[in-house]
Amino acid sequence: MVLFEKRRKISKALKGFILPAIIHQLNAASKGLNHLKATKGGPNQAEVIVMYNDEVVKRHVVYLDQHECTCREWQVSGKPCPHALAVITTERQPNMEQYVDVAYSVHKFQVAYAGMIPVITDKSQWPVVEKGFKLLPPIGKKRGLGRQRKKRVKGCLERSGKATRQVTCKGCGELGHRRTSWRCPLSGTKKRKRTRKTKTKKGPKKGADKERLNLEAPQPLEMIIPEAESLPNPAPAKKMTPRRKQLATKTKLAMFVSCMRTELAMVVKSISVVLQ
Repeated sequence: MVLFEKRRKISKALKGFILPAIIHQLNAASKGLNHLKATKGGPNQAEVIVMYNDEVVKRHVVYLDQHECTCREWQVSGKPCPHALAVITTERQPNMEQYVDVAYSVHKFQVAYAGMIPVITDKSQWPVVEKGFKLLPPIGKKRGLGRQRKKRVKGCLERSGKATRQVTCKGCGELGHRRTSWRCPLSGTKKRKRTRKTKTKKGPKKGADKERLNLEAPQPLEMIIPEAESLPNPAPAKKMTPRRKQLATKTKLAMFVSCMRTELAMVVKSISVVLQ
């Protein structure tokens, strides 16, 4: 309602046949048309050539009296297309109003906003009406799987962004890969097979429990330090890993503790014999 009143006031102050904003748009669009070359074949017909790098790209025909162009932009929008503007600007002081559709006229603008939107009272003052039935809320549709779409699907003319260009191989001439890729049959390279890495399990190695000694129970010295004659031939030394160094340190500590226990037991026994 406020918008209609605002546009109604603007329409009363407008003068001329076509809206000034449309004429301003056409005057701005008529600049920078050096790439279009217009050649008149008659008073109301012309041929427009689209040039790019001094080469002919396209050619369109413009009919000024019929307000038509072979690009069909003039027929759809109602305003002269760039090809038509290239022909119109060849004249001296062209009248743009005669080439614009009547839909952009000041009269149509005034008629569009001449209607009145009635004002209404507050909801508390509305009359109560017996409908004769109970209006239930609509049944909600079952929600589909996956993430729901929030934006609408854009049309082909609304999509923006750079067009994707497919790579062409210079060796074999096929699309989708380069000359140094393994997909090129002329490169001589093959695709490498991926090998899965085996995960190492953490924890003691097999047979480590056998090497450990029981520190709680005392052991005789003969079991810990055997005689030199009974020792087998020494095996070649293995590479000391951190785990093996730890086991060797524990073994030496266990042997030392057992020896000390044995000597302490012998001393206690000899003292008891003397006291008796």
